[in-house]
Amino acid sequence: MDKEQAAVDFLKSLRASLNLSSLYYHDHPYFLRAIDDFKAKVDACLSFLAPLKIGVTVSALLLNDKEYSKGVCLIEEMARFLHCRKIKSLEFRPGVDLSELVTLFNCISRRPQEIFLTGGIAKITSRANFPHITVEELEYSRFLTEGGEEVRDVWQYLLQEAVAEDDSQKLNALADNFPAFKFKEILEDAQLRKNLEEFLQKLKDGAEDKFNKCAKALFRSALEGQGGPSTE
Repeated sequence: MDKEQAAVDFLKSLRASLNLSSLYYHDHPYFLRAIDDFKAKVDACLSFLAPLKIGVTVSALLLNDKEYSKGVCLIEEMARFLHCRKIKSLEFRPGVDLSELVTLFNCISRRPQEIFLTGGIAKITSRANFPHITVEELEYSRFLTEGGEEVRDVWQYLLQEAVAEDDSQKLNALADNFPAFKFKEILEDAQLRKNLEEFLQKLKDGAEDKFNKCAKALFRSALEGQGGPSTE
């Protein structure tokens, strides 16, 4: 087996492990079989690349700086899955064992909101104390600029966190990258409405220009959601 084939096989096994870790309990035979296969693929890659580092962007994965994107085993789907959990990179080193991999997938298969409410992926994985795996978390502002259309749960947490910490830098970063929330989502989600109200109040108190920009975006979403004309 050559290095390129080992990399492709690794990516396919990573996809299967992510899928099954989201579907089954982590003592389920299907999941454990997938992780056993993933370990074999990691070991094969480590014979060519040590350490083995996976970089994550919003639409691609990089194996030791070589980019894999469209056309390779649903790369974009995997990249989004990891990116919206604020994972910047995963590094595997020789000696990685099954118990580490089972724990890793148990950590990263959680919903983004659950991950963030328990301290973020870096804190969760540091508590797991992996001797042969390193998980690097995406820096806050870079996460915002790279993730143009993140899932609602992620933005819910980011809004809540910035308000709770009263962190002007985070509040400004959120305002500068404020997404186009769907009016229906806001109507149906009381927690999202609460987070948005508190966020807007913070902006109104300290950055009126940013408040006006975000309020206009929400007003435009409301008009479009009700079938009204765009304000553009």
